Amino acid sequence: MKKYLALISSSIQEYFTYRVSFINNILSIFVQYLVLFYVWEKVYTNSNVMHYSWREMKLYLLVSLFCNFQLNENWVVQQLKTGNIAMQLLRPASFCSIFLSISIGWAICEVLGMVVIGISFIYIFDIDFAQLSLSSLVYFIFSWMMSFLTLFLIIHIACLFALRTNSYLGISWVRINVVKFFSGALIPIVLFPDWLGSISRWLPFSGIVTIPAELFIRTADFVKALQLLLFQLIWVIALWMLSKVLWSVNMERISIQGG
Repeated sequence: MKKYLALISSSIQEYFTYRVSFINNILSIFVQYLVLFYVWEKVYTNSNVMHYSWREMKLYLLVSLFCNFQLNENWVVQQLKTGNIAMQLLRPASFCSIFLSISIGWAICEVLGMVVIGISFIYIFDIDFAQLSLSSLVYFIFSWMMSFLTLFLIIHIACLFALRTNSYLGISWVRINVVKFFSGALIPIVLFPDWLGSISRWLPFSGIVTIPAELFIRTADFVKALQLLLFQLIWVIALWMLSKVLWSVNMERISIQGG
């Protein structure tokens, strides 16, 4: 346990070492979500949107913000390009657990930035929490943690494909856009066409934003909340098993770029 805590601590220190990058990241996310808030505000001003009220939509966008983890996928890419992955394989811990520890450190730092942005939006757009219940908050916290694990495993699986390519950039672009679209980060899944919404709800991406948002915005009964949390857990287990299989296959034919 101590070795993982050490990795988390060193990851946090590394994150704050590059203060300019940290500030730029906060400003970038702030501008992105500021535009989203104003776009949706305009939509609600000119028309009625089914399923969510404007109050609920503001909460939805706030949840989307807090599920918008960037993580440090570049760390994995650098390990592959420089050949340092060979040294990582000699550590008394799996590569996935090392990457997870580093990602947790980065996520802690990112959450601090999200809190600053979130507080700003609460005041700018007068976000109302009066109707939220304690049970919704508890369900959301558990769902939010599985949202992080789901996104981490998707990023980890995408990074594993870099073992067989000369560039990760294209894979990264595809992964980012697919996750943002099918998770409901930009447009809620409930506003998709029926056929696309039905498909999207069964994909793991819905567990990144849509499910945490639903549990946070509207008080679900215990059975419904348990079903949604179980759905997330099943996908976390499935993605973890897939990453293990891909890792085993890649280790048989590993080709270290630059090494």
